[in-house]
Amino acid sequence: GQAGTNSRKLFPRSHPGLPAGAEALMSPTARSEDPRPENPRWHREREGHRGSGHEGEELGGVLARRDLSQVQRDLRKEGRKEGTRDDLRLSPHVGRGEMAGEARGGWTRGKGGRGPGEHLYQLYHQVSQQFPLLVSLLLVTSAASLALIILFFSRGMVFRESVAFVVVAIVGLLVFVGSLGLACSERVFSRGMKALSLLTWAALVTLGYVFIFESPVVSAWDQVYFFLFITFSVYTMLPLGVRDAVILSSLSSLSHLVALSVYLSRYRPTQALLPHQLLANAVLFVCVSALGVYQKLQMERALRKTFKDTLNCLESRMKLESEKRQQDHLLLSVLPVYIALEMKAEIMDRLRVPREGGPHPDTPNNFHNLYIKHHRHVSILYADIVGFTRLASECSPKELVLMLNELFGKFDQIAKENECMRIKILGDCYHCVSGLPVSLPTHATSCVWMGLDMCRVVRKLRGATGVDINMRVGVHSGNVLCGVLGLQKWQYDVWSHDVTLANRMEARGVPG
Repeated sequence: GQAGTNSRKLFPRSHPGLPAGAEALMSPTARSEDPRPENPRWHREREGHRGSGHEGEELGGVLARRDLSQVQRDLRKEGRKEGTRDDLRLSPHVGRGEMAGEARGGWTRGKGGRGPGEHLYQLYHQVSQQFPLLVSLLLVTSAASLALIILFFSRGMVFRESVAFVVVAIVGLLVFVGSLGLACSERVFSRGMKALSLLTWAALVTLGYVFIFESPVVSAWDQVYFFLFITFSVYTMLPLGVRDAVILSSLSSLSHLVALSVYLSRYRPTQALLPHQLLANAVLFVCVSALGVYQKLQMERALRKTFKDTLNCLESRMKLESEKRQQDHLLLSVLPVYIALEMKAEIMDRLRVPREGGPHPDTPNNFHNLYIKHHRHVSILYADIVGFTRLASECSPKELVLMLNELFGKFDQIAKENECMRIKILGDCYHCVSGLPVSLPTHATSCVWMGLDMCRVVRKLRGATGVDINMRVGVHSGNVLCGVLGLQKWQYDVWSHDVTLANRMEARGVPG
């Protein structure tokens, strides 16, 4: 009688926004039908995320089929139809951690240096080595070409006598400057590295031959140093592979040897030491080429090692971030956000700077402050399954656990939709509060909707299983103290006389 009186005082029929049939939660004349089929607010706010109403049939199917895998498949299928979060809970989903795992898997190098890992390594190589070296080479050659042109005109040399030299120097300057501008474009550089390398190499070789044949006297030693510079630049500064670098350096060296041997044997056949001089040039070119190959291979090995170390560092960091997100998710599943953040901040401060006279960082006590908050104007709901013992006797332990997991999962979803926060589950009793941690003006109405939805789910379960089970709900509004207790294990709970009153209203209420 006292429970019915309290419920009528708390939820009068004239309460604005209160759904019709709210007193059925506490009234001895509780109706078995849903009191809201004609309520426009119900159709407007609830039909969007209510499905075909098969919750009880899904759960009761455990008793009929005794096939857990089939039940899980049916629940996934039905959850997708309803548009609820069941599909997220039951089916695999991709989170940030899994996306990071895919990225880490793509970074590893495949067999033979191929695959996504090799592509990432090539991008790393372009950014860290190839681009700055090519830009440096183009800047040096552009500056050298400009200096040659300035020196030519500043010294008063006759243009007609050195037309080829001036033209090639100007064209080379334009080529180097144009290549530098193209190399500064990321898209052009990534797609046309070889073309820019070939163009730069051809311009340098052309300048070398102009320097040779523009001089009054041509000898076997002419411009050997310049072609050695070209050979070494091919290995160290042009963005080429080892094979391409060997081909270009061989072409430049052989062309120098062949051109000078043909020219000198035809126009200066009296030089007796020409074969020895050409052989000495060939030895120099081979030595420089071997040094370039060695340097390129060593640089490639060192760069791959650096890339691997950088990759391992990034993987470790991503793994730590993923584990931190999982720990935060686990912590937030136990504690509310505002208390969890406060407790984490205190624990981190204690680990960084141990306080004098305070607990040691390695103490078994997780925290020592009391995290107690006082909240006014909240509503407390207790709900208990009547006939749960009979239901438990008609199914196996595994089936019972699966059924309870899905049933309380539905209750959690209903609590989220009605802006209620679950406090704890005691056996077959569900305890939640509305108005925490943020005060809500409609906390009482939200708890009533919560109770009505829970009764509807249990009625569906009773119809599907054939077991005489029901729901008994107690709701009361008032003030509470909420906080965390325990030194070894954390427990978030609420306490007050109003909480005790809501529990007694549920215990003395009428199922239905």
